[in-house]
Amino acid sequence: MQHEPDPIPQAIPRLSALMMLMATATMVYAIAPHPGKSPDALEMPSDHQSPTRPEPVPTVRATQRVLASAPQKTPRFAALTSTRQRKALFFAYLYGHIKHVNTDLLSDRARLRRLSEQATLSGHDLKWLNALAHRYKLGTVDWNDHQAWNQLMMRVDMVPPSIALAQAANESAWGTSRFAREGNNYFGQYCYRPGCGLTPAARPEDARYQLARYPSAAASVRSYIHNLNTHRAYETFRAERRRLRNAGQFLSGPALAPGLSRYSERSSAYIRDILRLIRDNKLVEYDAMRWCLDGHSLACPIAGNWAA
Repeated sequence: MQHEPDPIPQAIPRLSALMMLMATATMVYAIAPHPGKSPDALEMPSDHQSPTRPEPVPTVRATQRVLASAPQKTPRFAALTSTRQRKALFFAYLYGHIKHVNTDLLSDRARLRRLSEQATLSGHDLKWLNALAHRYKLGTVDWNDHQAWNQLMMRVDMVPPSIALAQAANESAWGTSRFAREGNNYFGQYCYRPGCGLTPAARPEDARYQLARYPSAAASVRSYIHNLNTHRAYETFRAERRRLRNAGQFLSGPALAPGLSRYSERSSAYIRDILRLIRDNKLVEYDAMRWCLDGHSLACPIAGNWAA
C-alpha cells in the first residue's frame, strides 16, 4: 500500500542498546578460510504483514560510533552462543560493506546528475558515461536522448541497508551457512559457469547452477546490489525507488521490499519473512543512518512514511 509523505518529521531516539551489543560482539572474530576464485557470470533465477512504526534514528555521533564498532575480519558467527551477540555482530559486519557500496553508487549518481545538466560533454565524460552504461547493461546509448539518462539514473542508486541486512540474514542463516562460511555468499546468489561456486546438496540432478563463491564478503555485497540494480526481475523495485526519489521521500526497506518478490520462488511468503526481519530487528534504523550520513539534517530527522 502506498501513502502520501508525512509532512512532520519523526522523533529521533538513540541506539545505545544496539551499540552496546555491537561493541560486545566485536570481541569475537577470526579470519575466514580463503574461499577461492570469484565467478564472472552471475544471475538470480528469473524464474504484508505490516511492519510496526520503527524507532529510528541515531544522531550523527551515535552513527559514527556504531560504524567504528564494526569488525574488519570475517567473524565466526557460529561460535557465538548468544543469539543477540551474533545478530549484533552480523549487522555491524555487513553494514560496513553495504555502506561502502552504497557510497560508491551515490557518488556515481551525483556525477551522472551533474553531467546530465551540462550543455556539452567532453571526451573524458563520454568515456565514463559509456563505461557506466555498459556496466549497468544498457548497451550503446545515445546521450542526446533524455530517456537514456533516465534509464541509467534508475539503475545507479543505493539499496536500503535494511533490505540487504534482512536478505543476508535470511539467505545465509546469520552467516552460519556453508555457502557463507566457504564461499562468502551471503545472499544466495547463483552462478552458472562450471566450477564457479559450491554445489547445493539438494540440487536437482539436471540443474547446472551453483552457489557463487566470492573472494570476500565485500564482493558478495557488491554483486548482490548490482544484481538488484540490473536484473530484469527487479524492475518493479527500481521503479518504486525512482518514484520515491522523485517525490523526495525516504528510501526505506519496508517501502521497497515488495518489489523483490521474484528473488525467491516463495514470492510473497518470502517478502513477509524479509519484512518481519526488518521489523523485529529494527533495521530501518540502518536506513536512517544512510539518510543521516547523506547530510539531510544534522539531527537526522526523517520526514516520510513507512510501509503499512
